[in-house]
Amino acid sequence: RVVTARYNLTVGDIVYLDGGRQGGLEPGQIFSVVNPQQEVFHPTTRALFGRYYHYTGRVRVPSDQEDTAIAEIVQACDPVLVGALLQPFEPEPVPLGRTTAMRPINYPTPAEQLQDKPVILFSENELVSLFEDHVVFIDRGADDDVTPGDIYTIYRLNRPGLPPLPIGEIAILSVHKRSATARIIEALADL
Repeated sequence: RVVTARYNLTVGDIVYLDGGRQGGLEPGQIFSVVNPQQEVFHPTTRALFGRYYHYTGRVRVPSDQEDTAIAEIVQACDPVLVGALLQPFEPEPVPLGRTTAMRPINYPTPAEQLQDKPVILFSENELVSLFEDHVVFIDRGADDDVTPGDIYTIYRLNRPGLPPLPIGEIAILSVHKRSATARIIEALADL
């Protein structure tokens, strides 16, 4: 846990951690800074899916003591907050580029084939209209053989009797046990 007298910390700032050698900390370790946020409900079933954890940056431990440690913020995408949780940093492969063109709009997929496919659960900042480069979270993960680099087509359901419309694509960036983080790489309309 991050402990300091300042708020909204960023790259280069020094923080104190409430763990040291007794807690298993060692110089050179890198941790992801995580803030638990709101609960996420599945958009189709309305059942509680889990909790959104916002990753705001990384810290590196240059030195430690018996019960505390000093750390430097080495990466920040948002302000690092006092009281944030830490978890060991694990680098993940990131997709380098697409290998095929997006599914053509004139080659529809029958609605029946999309019944049990992944859905977008949540977006950062709870955005309603999504476009290219927005980050989203889907309801499939490592348990479902989702891997970084996978690409999924996004469909919008149509009126009964008409096929769903392919309106965009997402690329999987990182995978957790039951969910995955993705970036919208193409959008033909707002999602």
